[in-house]
Amino acid sequence: MAKKPPSNAQFWLRYLLLSLGVIVVGVTLIILLNREGSMDGEPAKDPAAGMSKFYADYRMSSSQPRPKDLGDFVIEVEEPEEGMDNRLSDMESLQSNIPRGWVGEYKFRDFKAGSTLRESISAHAQNEGMQVLWELDQDFIIKVQFQIEDTIVGSLHKIAGAIGANFDGDVETWFCPRQRALVITNKQSNYLLQHCEKNQRDQQPN
Repeated sequence: MAKKPPSNAQFWLRYLLLSLGVIVVGVTLIILLNREGSMDGEPAKDPAAGMSKFYADYRMSSSQPRPKDLGDFVIEVEEPEEGMDNRLSDMESLQSNIPRGWVGEYKFRDFKAGSTLRESISAHAQNEGMQVLWELDQDFIIKVQFQIEDTIVGSLHKIAGAIGANFDGDVETWFCPRQRALVITNKQSNYLLQHCEKNQRDQQPN
């Protein structure tokens, strides 16, 4: 007796089961590769996750009093004797050829464990011919290595957003073309308002 040819329903059922098997294998491989990458000690490329780990043991809102013991990864920064406005004025250079609206190159930047936020962002800025004025009374030791994918201006802006709750007032970042400088501060400044540009989240690379 001749065998009946498989029905259309059986054919499509086998096809769907085979396709499902391929998808499951693919997903499994992706999960395994991701696990291997994390075990190799590669830095996290999600700045939000890196910052969350970084501040896991220290988070303080601006309405709370600051403790005397700042912990093992918060560094007090001594305030310069000369005011910020005077220092910015002294740094002016008419030879600066940086255009207004400059934001720098868009790329991944590493923030290595053991360094501080101030040291790391300053080093990245120097690589692009800029300097950072860290006008805050605290700096933070990086506990977990991470990366930020953004421009140098955008990277500093993200750092300001991550640490802003630890300071009184709004932590803002500014670009000062005459000084080839980036400023991060929670202070009010007439000089910044008149001669520098407040950085915004939606700025695009030149």
